[in-house]
Amino acid sequence: MASAGPEGAEVAQTATEYVSHHLGFLTFGKTYDGHWGFAHSVEEAAAMGFWSINVDSMMISLLLGILFVGVFRLCIKNATVENPSMFQNIIESIAE
Repeated sequence: MASAGPEGAEVAQTATEYVSHHLGFLTFGKTYDGHWGFAHSVEEAAAMGFWSINVDSMMISLLLGILFVGVFRLCIKNATVENPSMFQNIIESIAE
């Protein structure tokens, strides 16, 4: 990802800058004045401390959890002992 540098030239971000930028936004926690809310900068996110929650990370975790539970449930619902499908064999090898 590139950002605007001096005189409109684009400057590439390092991996550390990219991750620091994205972990600072969509962070929910207790602000310095005692109210709960979203951080508006990386500094505010850092000031929230350990108990702040990265909302985008939580949403992706929930989405992937629901996806995996759905896939495993589908496999369990259609499981047979006599003639297991390739999909059932893959899920069983993951579970074992």
